[in-house]
Amino acid sequence: MVGPHFRNAHRVTWSAKSPTSTYLHVLYLSPSITAILSPINPMPRLSGLQKAVLALYRQCLRTARTKPEHSRPHFQSFARKEFDKNIHLDKKDFSAIEFFLRKGTRQLETYADKGVRDVVG
Repeated sequence: MVGPHFRNAHRVTWSAKSPTSTYLHVLYLSPSITAILSPINPMPRLSGLQKAVLALYRQCLRTARTKPEHSRPHFQSFARKEFDKNIHLDKKDFSAIEFFLRKGTRQLETYADKGVRDVVG
């Protein structure tokens, strides 16, 4: 397994056809094939603010899962509507994005309280 054809192995799997024999299957892709299979335009990296917005949205959806089952869709649609209200913001308008992040975090803390059972909006 030290030969040159194992150095660039991308996937190694073990399988047993019988209890006494084990076979090693190696998928070997040469660097040129790997370059062809890799995406030409991978997704651009997200900025810190974009990551924070996505994290807040995910946290809203996680919080919705802690609510009673009959009101979960209300929390999920409320979160979606709140984010959709501000989708028009320019991604370079940092102060507005930071403001809405703080506002959303405060709202999330309020709605995450166990006493809040449903949301209308």
